[in-house]
Amino acid sequence: KCETSSIEGTPECHGETEMECETNLLTDWMHCGDCDTVCQLAHAEQSCVSGRCMVARCTEPYDNCNGNSEDGCETNLDTTATDCGMCGTECSDLNGTPSCEDAGCLIECDEGFADCDPDRPGCERSVNDVLSCGDCDNECPSPPGETAFCLDGECGSTPCPAGLGNCDGQGDTCEQDLTSDIANCGRCNG
Repeated sequence: KCETSSIEGTPECHGETEMECETNLLTDWMHCGDCDTVCQLAHAEQSCVSGRCMVARCTEPYDNCNGNSEDGCETNLDTTATDCGMCGTECSDLNGTPSCEDAGCLIECDEGFADCDPDRPGCERSVNDVLSCGDCDNECPSPPGETAFCLDGECGSTPCPAGLGNCDGQGDTCEQDLTSDIANCGRCNG
């Protein structure tokens, strides 16, 4: 009885005797490693290398950021805040909630903070500071002999000796030492 005897790594996967032993299990992505394994990788053009399914190329805007071919090109670079625009580019979460849209970082600032400097990532400035009270560019005036404060986005001032401030805006007490408090350094909420 005639039988097919294949060279190792090139079995008869199709069951057609006219073209026997046509499959290379090391390079054929339709039969990668064995006759029954078809390489189907998410968002990728697949290939078979040494009998293992591999990513040949990712479909934009996806990329293989974790370096694992088994899950294909798993990361959408247009919408993933930890890999925004390219793998490893993480959007800042400084005082806010980051997001990625059209491969560009965005941030929704936490209450009391704002993104005032386009060159610095995140919500870097408190808007409870006398230099930016309620808004990035709203500096509270400090009349002669008085110390400015910012409370709930509104400016105010209290007569206080140098180095002291009424940072809670309550009454006319100058309870805050502005010379050594890291939360009120040189000014209220600075």
